[in-house]
Amino acid sequence: METRSYVTKILQVILGIIFLYAGLRKVWEGDLFYHTLLNTPYLESKVFAEWGSIGVPVVEILTGIFLLLFSRKIIGVLCCFGLLLLYTVYMVTLLFFGDGIPCTCRTVLPFLGWYGHLYFTLACLVLTLLLLLLRLRKI
Repeated sequence: METRSYVTKILQVILGIIFLYAGLRKVWEGDLFYHTLLNTPYLESKVFAEWGSIGVPVVEILTGIFLLLFSRKIIGVLCCFGLLLLYTVYMVTLLFFGDGIPCTCRTVLPFLGWYGHLYFTLACLVLTLLLLLLRLRKI
């Protein structure tokens, strides 16, 4: 197997595990995630908190499953890129333009603060972009 194939598989596994872990952690701590969404600036809506506390973990878990198990992994890569892009834009908005940030930031790496999560998310976004380019082109 060539190097491109190894890199593609390794990136898919890493990102798939991250998304599965994040989604399952949100399910496990469902009440905490719900209240975080309820108190999040710009999204302070009970309807959004109710739907988001169910929908976000489901989408994250499905993205992880698509990245790890299905033969059409490009769907998982596209979902991964879209989710990371939305999350990055949201974090930048909160950190640089918002009045406050929610206090619970305990999903993937609990010891990171909000800026650490931003850097981690940006790194994952770059890896996902690399994975997307590897899957769509022959680089």
